[in-house]
Amino acid sequence: MRDSDIASCPRCKGSIYRVPRRTVDRILSLFVPVHRYRCSMMGCDWEGNLRVGRRFRRSRGDDASEGGDDAGGGAH
Repeated sequence: MRDSDIASCPRCKGSIYRVPRRTVDRILSLFVPVHRYRCSMMGCDWEGNLRVGRRFRRSRGDDASEGGDDAGGGAH
């Protein structure tokens, strides 16, 4: 997912913007790449992590798995 793909708040569908990650977010990103966002709508107050898109993870053997990115689940 690109920043342009993440155009709305998951709670109210308002616009969101990136904010600095907390220490725990950085630790989480070692396992699941995430960015931290906040909703810009006044009454919403949503803030949270959203996964970084696959474009950042393509360098890890994308050629080795053809046609099964979403179908295989976690079993290898």
